Formats: sequence, C-alpha cells, structure tokens
Amino acid sequence: GVFTREAVDRVLSSTRGCYRDGPGGGACVGEALDAPVDLWWWLEFFGLGLKCGRVASPRGAAGDPPATAFFGWRQHPRQKTRVHGRLSLENLRRIKADALLRAYRPTRVLLTSVGRTIEFWRADLAAHDLAPSEIETFEWRPSK
Repeated sequence: GVFTREAVDRVLSSTRGCYRDGPGGGACVGEALDAPVDLWWWLEFFGLGLKCGRVASPRGAAGDPPATAFFGWRQHPRQKTRVHGRLSLENLRRIKADALLRAYRPTRVLLTSVGRTIEFWRADLAAHDLAPSEIETFEWRPSK
C-alpha cells in the first residue's frame, strides 16, 4: 500500500467522512474552489503533514500477495482532472495557492518563475484571505 487506513481516516475527518469533488464546505483545502477529488485528496493529505510510501502489508495464504497490495498506477490521458473544462490552469493554480497558504500560513513568500506565471501567482496569493504580508518575485532567466 501507499498509506495507512489511519491516514485515510484523518484526511476524511475534515469532510465528515466524505470525499470531496467540486466546491465544498468546511476548513479543507480549497473549500470554496472547484477542486477535483484527486488533487483535493493529495493536497489535504500533505497539508495534514502525512506521508506516503511503501507500507508493509500482511502476506496472504501460502505466501501469496495480499488482496490489498498495490501493483501499479495508470493515469488515463482522458482522465477528467486533465481534460475537464472546470480544471483550467487558473483554477488549479488557485487551489494550489489555497493549499500552500492553509498549510504553512507564511508571512513572506518569494515567487520564482518565468514570464506572466509569476504575476498570476502573485495576484492569487494576494487575493486570498490568508495572504502573506510580503510577496516578492524573482524572474528566473535560464541561460540559453
């Protein structure tokens, strides 16, 4: 497995045991934002300080792998998180900014990026209820 049942229960406690897809209520990541369930899950998971990785599973009968073992992950190219119209770059950036500010509550943020991306991030961070008092930008210019 990738994480324990206790971790699942901790994440779901923020939504009274329900997975969240779309705008929701409560104090979880992006509560007023249209967050897709998979992005919401991982941002809430890491925002709680949880970790994922190899989790020991009990062996099945006669040494067979357990029924709960994970063997692989495949993300379909037409998965809704990738192609649904409500999941624009702008909306996904707002969800990530919300997660950052809720998890860390920084008073100062240094943004490093290229082009207009830096100003979009600055605007989203500054507009948030938990906006840091200082937002600095540094435009990264990689050598050619």
